Amino acid sequence: MKQLTLLVGNEQKGFFIALGALMSKSWKVCFVADNKAVAQLIKASLDEYSYELIMLPDRRTTPIPDANTLTKSLYLEKQYNVQLSFLMGQDRALGYGYQVNVEKYPFIKRASWSQHEKLQHMADQFSNYQNLLKDTDLFVSQFPQTIVSLICESRRIPHFHLSQVKYGDRYFWSDDNYQGSRQLAEVIKQNLLKYKNGCDIPETPYLIDGAGELVNSTIQYNYTNALRRSLEMFIRDTVNSLRKRRKENSYRVYGWIPSTFRKVRNHKILCKQGVRPDELSELKLVYFPLHMEPEVALLQFAPEFSNTVEAITWISKSLPANYVVIVKEQANSFAVRSRQFYQRLLSIPNVRLADPSCHSWEWIRSSEFIVTMTGTVGQEAVHFEKPVISFGCHQVINLLPTVFHVTSFQEVVAAVSKILSLSRTNNQLEISRVALYKAQIECSFEMPEYKNNYKSRDVIFDTTKIAFRALLATYMSRIKDAGL
Repeated sequence: MKQLTLLVGNEQKGFFIALGALMSKSWKVCFVADNKAVAQLIKASLDEYSYELIMLPDRRTTPIPDANTLTKSLYLEKQYNVQLSFLMGQDRALGYGYQVNVEKYPFIKRASWSQHEKLQHMADQFSNYQNLLKDTDLFVSQFPQTIVSLICESRRIPHFHLSQVKYGDRYFWSDDNYQGSRQLAEVIKQNLLKYKNGCDIPETPYLIDGAGELVNSTIQYNYTNALRRSLEMFIRDTVNSLRKRRKENSYRVYGWIPSTFRKVRNHKILCKQGVRPDELSELKLVYFPLHMEPEVALLQFAPEFSNTVEAITWISKSLPANYVVIVKEQANSFAVRSRQFYQRLLSIPNVRLADPSCHSWEWIRSSEFIVTMTGTVGQEAVHFEKPVISFGCHQVINLLPTVFHVTSFQEVVAAVSKILSLSRTNNQLEISRVALYKAQIECSFEMPEYKNNYKSRDVIFDTTKIAFRALLATYMSRIKDAGL
């Protein structure tokens, strides 16, 4: 019997527990619990099912380097063809020093570990997962983890991660470390050939990404809410400190309290200084929305280049005099930026900050082209038939003829030149739109209830069955293609 190893974390616990239960009917299932609470929920929910349960060691425990730490680290780098410092940069604690765009992100004690301690931590993580994946035929988790992906790919173990296809409430099983999919990429290529060769190009609707819209709609920017949240944090941290229940080597006590008030202040500043499209009618616009930081969108899905200020600078220096860069803050990032961050951007002659109340789609429609590092806005731009400059090398939209992936200032200049000379009368923008849309629909499945259960402990089988059937189909397709 084949073995599924299923990692369950704090988010979507009920969904992944139900998925493991369904898989256990024909697979040997090994649940890997991220913490004690998750392990207890698995035990309480699956009395009648057969499974194995393993709990991950606490990754916050201070590692103890030994005489072989450097030797082990060099061996791992050679074995997996990756630098451990590159992997550390994908961790908000170990790579805290890389987070230059969010100066007010609360300090994490693990950031102060020595180089040898951090290297030992990485070696320990590799060792844990190498042992955990020893007998695995399939690995599944909510989010990809780079160390797990490296081990799986070196051992030819298929690994899948439930991801938003960035269209309505549709999802797909990603099979790489960047929320990408071989199937999605292949169908996009097929569609490009189909519509370049004269097929009629249909109109395609567009639905906003449901999960992202839900998260943004719940955010509040007022001092009353900030005071309530800060009091809750103060009580929580105080109680946990007195009872010695605080997580080891985590955020400093009360570290998040200033951010609750900073979020409101920064939002008010941008509401006051931000602009709207109708105020810039004499200029041509380039839209550059910022990302939530530090989160997986940049840390893991665009690890090669994540310096937001540098990217804005390159775009700014590449534009004609009648162009302006519109920078829009991400709804969750007001809390971790300094006031000086926004002042620095405003000191660039052709950069403006967007009014937070102005919806992203208004800026996309009003702009000549869009700039993104990774994320939803690039796909939205394609649907609105706008060219895109992409700083993220793993985005599936990079396959499209109207998306220009860049890695240097010279490439930005060349991409801007190509975009400005792109004829609006040719049909490349239409071809890109329909190629992406058709691939998104063909390679995904609809699961509208999923976004409402992120913190739920309920094991809901009805919703999970949809993803379960898609997982089996995707796995069989992957096995056939790989000849495994």
